[in-house]
Amino acid sequence: MMTDTTHGWEKVGSGAAFLVLVVLAIRIANLGIFAGPDQLVVRDYFRTYRIRWEEISSFERPPPYGTLRKSGLRIHLSDGRVISATLYEQTRMDSGQAASVALEKLEQLRRQHIGDHGADRPLPTSLPGGKQPE
Repeated sequence: MMTDTTHGWEKVGSGAAFLVLVVLAIRIANLGIFAGPDQLVVRDYFRTYRIRWEEISSFERPPPYGTLRKSGLRIHLSDGRVISATLYEQTRMDSGQAASVALEKLEQLRRQHIGDHGADRPLPTSLPGGKQPE
């Protein structure tokens, strides 16, 4: 890219590819689920979701299989939508333990933030380790 023998279109193409890789690397470094007092922020590869605690019905572990859009820790919303946090997808390197820990903590936070207002919302059918919700 920096040599005189490289043609102009090659420099443009290489520069664009490099820029895309840098942006993707930054996005991957910032993947995560962040809990705040009013909302849950889910940063995925290409999109960031800001979800009010009151909108969340339940959380679900990632399935042992998966499709591209539904492979991570699932967040069920009261309007029927499902958001998948791909950072917590089950892979050969991680059996889902990270998702189990995240699921327990997120459910605790959801209950704390919604208080009595969420008493009518459905809870997950099972928690990690086969425990039943209280």
